[in-house]
Amino acid sequence: MKNITNYKLLIISLAGLSNGISVGAVIYGFGTFVNHFIALGWTVVAINSGPLVGIILQSLVSRKSGELIDKYGFRKVNTLALFLMAIGFLCLSLTTQVWMWWLGWGLVYSGYSTTTLLQTGKVVGSWINPKNRGKVIGMITIGNNIFGFIMMRISLYIGNKFGFNNSLLIYAGIFLLLALCYGTWMRENKQPLRKVAYAYPVKSIDIVPITLVIVFSYWTYPGVLQNLIPALVAEGNTYPIVSQMMLAVAILASVSKILFGWSSEKETSQYALLTALAIQTIALLFFFINHFYSLFYGYWIFIILYAIGFGSIGALIPLIIIEYYGTRIYGSVYGKIQFFYVIPGVIAPLVAGFSYDCFHSYALAFLLTAIILLLGLIILTKLKKIYWVNILQQIKQGVKMRINQGLLLRLQADDSEAGQKISLLFQYLGKLFHEANLTEKEIGLIIENFLAMVRMSSEEHNEFILFTNVFGFDTLLTYLEGKRGLNNTPTTLMGPAHLGNGDSSKHPARDLGANIDDTNGSGIPLYVSGYVLDATSNQPIVNALVDTWSTDENGNYGGLHYTEAQPTVSSNLRGVFRTNNQGEFFYKTVVPHHYSAPMHGPIGQFLKLLNRTGNRPAHMHFIVRAEGYYDCITHLFPQDDPDFDKDVTFQVLVPGTQVAFSKYQDGFQMLHNFRLVSQKYYQEELPDKDDVVQLIQEQVINSVQSDNQRVNKITKLFLNYMYEFCHEAKITSQDLYRIQLYLTDLDKFTFAELVNFCRFSG
Repeated sequence: MKNITNYKLLIISLAGLSNGISVGAVIYGFGTFVNHFIALGWTVVAINSGPLVGIILQSLVSRKSGELIDKYGFRKVNTLALFLMAIGFLCLSLTTQVWMWWLGWGLVYSGYSTTTLLQTGKVVGSWINPKNRGKVIGMITIGNNIFGFIMMRISLYIGNKFGFNNSLLIYAGIFLLLALCYGTWMRENKQPLRKVAYAYPVKSIDIVPITLVIVFSYWTYPGVLQNLIPALVAEGNTYPIVSQMMLAVAILASVSKILFGWSSEKETSQYALLTALAIQTIALLFFFINHFYSLFYGYWIFIILYAIGFGSIGALIPLIIIEYYGTRIYGSVYGKIQFFYVIPGVIAPLVAGFSYDCFHSYALAFLLTAIILLLGLIILTKLKKIYWVNILQQIKQGVKMRINQGLLLRLQADDSEAGQKISLLFQYLGKLFHEANLTEKEIGLIIENFLAMVRMSSEEHNEFILFTNVFGFDTLLTYLEGKRGLNNTPTTLMGPAHLGNGDSSKHPARDLGANIDDTNGSGIPLYVSGYVLDATSNQPIVNALVDTWSTDENGNYGGLHYTEAQPTVSSNLRGVFRTNNQGEFFYKTVVPHHYSAPMHGPIGQFLKLLNRTGNRPAHMHFIVRAEGYYDCITHLFPQDDPDFDKDVTFQVLVPGTQVAFSKYQDGFQMLHNFRLVSQKYYQEELPDKDDVVQLIQEQVINSVQSDNQRVNKITKLFLNYMYEFCHEAKITSQDLYRIQLYLTDLDKFTFAELVNFCRFSG
């Protein structure tokens, strides 16, 4: 699928419509039909028996629905679920007997288990990076409130004008239309490497702790929310006041979804859910106390606290499952958990009824819910520890895995060369585990930090790419790939700061001699000039393209680093030039400034542990290309920069990248020629290691200087084995990029199995 990002808004909208319309029709819309069937002579027990049968059936089919959504994808399974709901509402519109009522609600709830958070979590987990998942799920679940109102209004309007049977028929038509739209336009996100990931078998995972947490969290819906209006009225509040309170609940609950979704991105879903449960518990205890002491504005305080706490639960439940189990088995895990929703679904309303019948108040029921939420909160604080004990026990027991038969065979089926390289990687990692003799605690730390890297990685920043940058892998590979055995300009990394190509507004075409400092800042002027030459004949290359970009006097790239106080122009210090008839280029810029690589994530913390900095010396980027020649992507480093010998990526060690600035007019000048290799010169394999490769590897190894000698030993062993692997497997920069993407997409249990495989294969 081309330009896959163009589908994201449509796909998230479809997921939101499925979730919101389902909740609006089933939860909010049901109440509009009650009086109609009472008028037909039905008892309330008979009316309520329909949703009860549906809830029981939902709990029975949810596990299978989850497994199917993992196996066949959310598009097929949720489309079928929406069709089931359409058929269910059609049956309800034709209801004349109780068995038809049961059949209709059974079909509706059978689909409902899939069309709500089951498909929502799977879609968002598949399409949205961790940096934005919380906000997106928060916005989707806000649709529950919006469509709750819309579906109620549709039902009441159609029902009062044309009869409530026609309202149910309209519901059936809406779900039929939604099923057709979902099946037509929804797309699975099948990244090239996602198909080779191994899904951990759910039956071997202990999901009891997280099941308790989620079921206890869910208790607030049947235990409090469904009884909120009668509970407030029973405490002496008038209906107009209660209406105002419920409006406040709707508004604050919507805000809560976004607030806690954002919080789950900044911290973790676990901490966000802890906070939400704590706020709800305090609110319910406040209700209980206020029942006896009638505090000033007591019920308003309760409403505000409760709405903020409960509003986020629907968004946080899928997020915490994704956080602990990943997206590949999300459906299977959540499907299992949904089975137990029947417990609060049955018990909570009975407790509420008992509380009101005996004491004419819901205070006792709310107190019990507070205790249950508190239990969930306590288990949640221990969840991480329980989880890691479970993982480490499986590693310790040496669980027999099918990773070699699953991942490797599928890789070999797609690309035999890739399969051989991955197989060789496992062999080297097995040697590392054997020689390092890693303890269970060390393995746990490796897995935990790996998962932190996954959480921190997004489209804008990837911790795995940063890792290969700061330990020299990218520098080594780009150097070897650009080494043609000729007198050509060496290649280095392009880096993440390039924003376009020659016709981009961010890298505009400029006339020779132009000043690319678009902001006329306070930087020191730098006059750059040189020639683009044929590496073999030394003849000038006419009309060659020279694309350049560099930092300003503060170490900021145009269009990337800015604040409201100091905005930057996206094209600043960026430009594309064409050489003249003599193969010459020249322009004016400013002297670049050094800066630091990102140090806020796990890799930054690891560098600090090794007593390393994230410093990057001042440098200038270039892409030089000409028709009939290989592209040259390179850096140039001024030798007088104070951080010249402290490059965190070690690219400054590549010969031919060091340049000298000399005094010129009101600033400095730099003279440099670029030598391109003709495409007639074909190099089939990477060249062997040379002195430069040896120097870079030694410098990286020598930079490992942690105060912890055990850390030094493991890190040096890892680097040595990985350098050997890259050389023996002839790893290219494209191979490395594929590995980076694959690692970014792994979930906890797949990675745990990889660790286990490597440990016992050594």
